[in-house]
Amino acid sequence: MKIKIISMSIISCCIVACTNVAETEKKSEMINFNEISNTYFKSYAPVFEPSINRIGNKSGTILIKKKNLSKKEMNTVTDKMKTDGWVEFEHSTNYALYCLNKYQLIGILYPNNLIERNKNGEEIIYEDINSWNIGLYYNQNGINSCIK
Repeated sequence: MKIKIISMSIISCCIVACTNVAETEKKSEMINFNEISNTYFKSYAPVFEPSINRIGNKSGTILIKKKNLSKKEMNTVTDKMKTDGWVEFEHSTNYALYCLNKYQLIGILYPNNLIERNKNGEEIIYEDINSWNIGLYYNQNGINSCIK
């Protein structure tokens, strides 16, 4: 009888441990940038420009003309993102960072000038101030901005 209880305990521990490993692996999987674009921005005529496409490290930018997406509409989009699990890590008047776990980040900029600054005073330079600049980043090793 004791052997059965001990065996059941060991099996239960293994199942829980395997489940936790599977959950961790799933959390680090990248959400496809096209899926993000379609889920949140499809109706605003987004233009996606990939920049880095390596195994475990990807980035790109979604550009949306300001005339197609108002700040009020963007608030609705970011509310949906938060409902879907994205966490706001940084927010200023024209710039916000959202992370999904520590592996994936969306940076949203509503540029008014060719040079904007983040909260650390670092310059963010843009060529097109007539469009929302939505940066998408994924790194399988984690993104510093997303680590608490």
